[in-house]
Amino acid sequence: MHKDEVAVDLSRLVDNEFTPHVDLDDVIATSVRRKRRRRAITGTALGTVGLVAGLLIATTIVGRHQQTEVGAAAKAGWTVVDTSKYGQTIVPTSGRGIAAVSASDVWTLGTRNKGDDATVALHWDGHRLSEFELPHGQYFALAAVSSNDVWAVGGNPPVAGTFPDSLIAHWDGHQWSQVPSPRMPAGAHMAGLLGVAAVSSNDVWAVGSIMTDAALVSFAVHWDGTQWRLSDVPSSAGGGIFAISARATNDVWAAAGTGVGKYWTVQKLLHWNGQTWSTVPSPWASAPNFLDAVRGIVAVGANEVWIYGDKLNEPDRALSAARWDGGQWREVPIPDAQPGSDGVQTTVDGRGGLVLGLAMRRNGGAIDHWSGGRWLAAPALDTSVSVAGLAMVPGTDTLWVLGNQRLEDGSPGPLYLAFRSLSK
Repeated sequence: MHKDEVAVDLSRLVDNEFTPHVDLDDVIATSVRRKRRRRAITGTALGTVGLVAGLLIATTIVGRHQQTEVGAAAKAGWTVVDTSKYGQTIVPTSGRGIAAVSASDVWTLGTRNKGDDATVALHWDGHRLSEFELPHGQYFALAAVSSNDVWAVGGNPPVAGTFPDSLIAHWDGHQWSQVPSPRMPAGAHMAGLLGVAAVSSNDVWAVGSIMTDAALVSFAVHWDGTQWRLSDVPSSAGGGIFAISARATNDVWAAAGTGVGKYWTVQKLLHWNGQTWSTVPSPWASAPNFLDAVRGIVAVGANEVWIYGDKLNEPDRALSAARWDGGQWREVPIPDAQPGSDGVQTTVDGRGGLVLGLAMRRNGGAIDHWSGGRWLAAPALDTSVSVAGLAMVPGTDTLWVLGNQRLEDGSPGPLYLAFRSLSK
């Protein structure tokens, strides 16, 4: 089936009553209440996996809405994509909801306000934005290998009487379709995926959480070009692997921990050497409050890995980053970070550097660029934008920003999607 064969009425996305983005802790609490009504569970944290639990759907769904043209140039040379016809489509705050294959092939995720929070895929073809329906569910992360090889992972909230599995969808250049998830180990009731990273067409990783009778446990799955398989991770990895970054077949990094409200308290950093997963030294060994609520991890080079997040014990929840140089971790203050920052997203710049996008409560969004061991001048961003994801177009210096325009009350507003040169 060609992607144009199924028409979907775009008008239902416009002028809908705005449904605010649901925080992860709200979803967790709902999942816990549902699960408790069905069976007794030990431990209050066991409902965490409900935020990503996926119900396997054996169908292929293809859809397309009307298309929107490029909008006017924005502040400091940004080209803003006109997303006005999509209403208040809310994007994942995971930072992994955007992936670029080329200047004319960029994918993002968004949740439209249908009541069931189903996620859709938005595609940029170099001239306009189009919307495609994914196999039904909630997706939190994207990874792109090529124009005919894009992955999306996530899950569905549990439904009474069901025990959902993780949710994986694939774009083959023509349509999005469901791909079978690996069978969960004995004793697992629900599983969900929070992150995905691709090295090549036969080397893709996805990570998340499994709920068992006794506890939440971390899990990772690997695509070998034929099927997804479970991969053994250290039992000490905590209640979920929430972030992953793959630089090479033998150099994959992940952050694992336990969900606490809106944050993840990291217990372990993990590394894949091409054969096995192992734990690696972390900043918390010598300084427990160094960075106690990590939001993500990114591998820039063979001896350069970054983690970023919050210091919950400091006033206004200070935002910071730490850099691994192959021998030790060093804290690196983020130039534009402010007290009360809502988050930070990252992407590698393709030249050995790192780009950070900040979402700040007081002054909107900002971009910071690290290269050559120092912070460089970076493009100014519209202060009304709350950054939710970044992507560099491979082989270029073009940076894409995904987010939502912040409303006066601080809640997410209309979808924001823009691009520009990082260096000019």
